[in-house]
Amino acid sequence: MESFAGFYATSITDRLSAGNHRREPHWTEAVAVGDREYIESAERTFAHRRSMDRYELATPEGDKAWAVREQACPYSADNHQKHDR
Repeated sequence: MESFAGFYATSITDRLSAGNHRREPHWTEAVAVGDREYIESAERTFAHRRSMDRYELATPEGDKAWAVREQACPYSADNHQKHDR
């Protein structure tokens, strides 16, 4: 956990000082981001949820990381339910 905390603090500081204020989906949409073992643990922890999508990321330093997020739930404005009016 210490290595992630250091990575996170350094990444935030570097990106803010460089003026990088854009949203990064792998941080904002993921259930978990980390090494393969951490992601596999997260998948087991959240197994009761919908299906998960695991994908690989490349860090700015060129290292590999993984993320897992819930699969998108398709829906429409009309969900074919009858409404009493």
